[in-house]
Amino acid sequence: MAYEVTTDVAGAAFSDALPRFDEFEVLPAAGALGAEISAVDLSKPLNDAAFAELRSAYHFFGVTFFRDQQITPK
Repeated sequence: MAYEVTTDVAGAAFSDALPRFDEFEVLPAAGALGAEISAVDLSKPLNDAAFAELRSAYHFFGVTFFRDQQITPK
């Protein structure tokens, strides 16, 4: 599945400089707050491509949010 980020939650358009994410969905938050990442299960091991994309999203947005995850401290 391939997802491209095109707008933030307020509907503002982004430039073409946004990275493309194929492993999960990204919804930028308003302003410079970061982005919410969904369609990823952090309780299971990530493949190399997904991990690289998560790292890229973190570096691009600065803050990443993962809602409704069922994870343990381990």
